[in-house]
Parts: sequence; structure tokens; C-alpha cells
Amino acid sequence: MVAEPWATSAAGRAGSETIDAMPRRTVYNVLGAFAVSRAAVILLLVIGSQLAFLAKEYNNTIWQTEVSLSAKRLQPELLRLAMVGDAWFYRQIAISGYEPRSLDGKPKNTWAFFPVYPLLVRGLGGGGSESFSIVAVLTSNAALLTALFAVAGAGRSLGASDDEVERAVWYITLFPTSYFFSLPMTESLFLLLSAGTFLAAARNRWWSAGLLGGLSAATRVIGICLLPALLLLPFQRNERLSKQLLWLLLLPLGTAAFIIYLYTRTGDPLAFVNAQTLWGRGSSLSASIPQNGLVISKPWNFIALNIAAAILMIAAGCWFLLRRQWSYAVYTLLSVAIPLSSGSLQSISRYALVDFPMFFWLAAICRTPTRDRALTATFVILLGWLIALFTLRVDFALA
Repeated sequence: MVAEPWATSAAGRAGSETIDAMPRRTVYNVLGAFAVSRAAVILLLVIGSQLAFLAKEYNNTIWQTEVSLSAKRLQPELLRLAMVGDAWFYRQIAISGYEPRSLDGKPKNTWAFFPVYPLLVRGLGGGGSESFSIVAVLTSNAALLTALFAVAGAGRSLGASDDEVERAVWYITLFPTSYFFSLPMTESLFLLLSAGTFLAAARNRWWSAGLLGGLSAATRVIGICLLPALLLLPFQRNERLSKQLLWLLLLPLGTAAFIIYLYTRTGDPLAFVNAQTLWGRGSSLSASIPQNGLVISKPWNFIALNIAAAILMIAAGCWFLLRRQWSYAVYTLLSVAIPLSSGSLQSISRYALVDFPMFFWLAAICRTPTRDRALTATFVILLGWLIALFTLRVDFALA
């Protein structure tokens, strides 16, 4: 498999054209949402990275701490914070590729992760052990900025008002798990590719939709949800079916190419599915929900937030169904059904983070100032709290 830096070029061109056609106020809101949210995330990460635990006092019940901003410690500590959880597996793929099948036949961690993001980072110069984290962080943040314009463009092209688009962009950047957008993980790139796919389809540029959709399907497993969603778009808009829809056949090729590669590499075409058992997936969903007492979180699983995220996605999907917005409805409902089908609630809030139609629903129902402020305040409080826990390496904030 060869890494190519042009993986997001089509999305970039779509984003540039989108900016040209967008009201100036919306452009300023997109830039503002990106700048304010990333500045807040980076500032909190900087402070957290410089936190030092000195000693315990009062019978070993309270830590003495010190926050001292040191230029020498800043970069290495920030990179240490960035390289957590899934980032290590993307780094391994970018540097040395996917692990082959071992003699014991057990699945490997890297098999669970789709290839476009690590190959893109490698193609941009992040194929070394030291360069990966820097290039990956820059790539993720650049992809986020472009993705927000793609989200705004897709929303406007599919009927959302400018006010709804602007609120949706702010909600995305302030969502409690939105710090993942700035880490060496796939959230930013997938948001760019999936929103870009919808934007291209909304403008009847089916070749672009097929290409971006294929890249989406090779970036995260839920990228395949774009296919049924886009096939419904002509019916939603009362348009005649066109031969141009055949370009959408490129979309499943993204997943198919990964399956073929895994088969040649590991001997198991469904290695990315079977590797999920390494994260405790594959059992029934009821087994992951505590039966006794009010359990807010379990190891590597912020249960309360993940349940809330799943409810929001389901509610958004049902709302779109009632409004006969079939594309958004199918995409949102499948985006929550696929992770839930694995038998685990883990990381559902990260699936919600890239489900951009859900944020259009939130923008529509929070059009009054009171609702808007309440939702924004809730997101900001949870985001700040989770970033604080992230800097302290609390397990569920890393997942």
C-alpha cells in the first residue's frame, strides 16, 4: 500500500469553492469556531502538560502540585500527551505497516484501524518515529479547519439555514470529545471526507462524491454508511435517477481494498472485525451496561456520556425521518447502529463527534437563545473537564 499526500485534494478543492459561495458571516463563524475551540484545547493541554506532582501531604491525602511553564518541557510533554490510545497504532501503521499473522493466530491491534489516515500522515513526511506525532497533529488540525467549511457547505446545500449552519459548526468544535480533533487520530480527516462527500453529492458532482466516499470508507468503518445515504438523496430531492450515481460504486471499493489487503497480509479478510475482540467488543450490548447501581464509567468507557451520545444520535435520526430527510436519517442511524452492534458502548461519543447531521438537528432544536446557551454551556463544561482528565491520563478520557 502506498501513501499519497493527495488523499484530501478533492475535499480541499471543494472546501475552497464552498468558501467562495458562503456568506461572510458564516465564514467568520467557521474561522471563529475553529480558532476559539483549538486555542482553548491547546491552552488547557499546555497547562496540563506542565503540571508536576511534587509530594503528598496531610497523611498522604493531598498532592502538592506545581505548574511551571518551561520552554524545554513544553514540546516533549505536549507530544507525550498527544501520543495516547489509538495514536500509537496509527503511528505503527505509518512507520512499519500492518502486522502479519502470527503463529498463535491471535489478532493484532493494528488490524482494527483503517489505512487512509496513517498513510496520509506518512505521505506528508510523518513516517518516522519522531516526525509522526508532529505531522499527525498538524494534519488533524488542518483537516478540521477544512472539514468545518465542508460541513457548512453541505448544510447550506441541503437546506439548513445560515443560522443553523453556524450554530452546528460551534457545537461540533465544542462537543465534549472534540479534543480528539487535534490528536493523531482519524476524527478530523473522516469529518472532512464524509462532509465533503455529502457536499459533492448535494451539488451533483457524483464523481467527487464517489472518490471522497471511497476514501471515507477506507478511513473508518462507518464510511460505508455514506453509500445508502447518498443513494437516497435523489429520492429526497424528487430528482430522476442518473447514470452519474454509478460513481458511488467507488465508495465500497475503499472498504473492499482494505479487506483484500488484509487478506493478503494476514490471511483473514475480516481481520479488522475480529480484532475488535481485543477491546472487549463482540458480546451482547446488555453485557456492557451495568445492571446494579448507577455506574457512570467503567475502565476505558465513559458510560454516561456514551449513552447520552447514542440517544442524541438516535433522536436526530428519528427527527430526520419525520422530516423526510432520508439521507441524513439513514446516515445517522447507521452511524450509531454499527458501533452498538459490536456489543459495546465504548467510544460512542467519538462516533457522535463525526456525525455532522446530528449537529444540524441540535442547531434546529436549539434555535432559541436560552436553549443555545444551555447546550453550549453544557458542552464547554464537559469539554474542559474531559481535557483536564485527559492531561491526567484518566483512562476513559483517552478513549
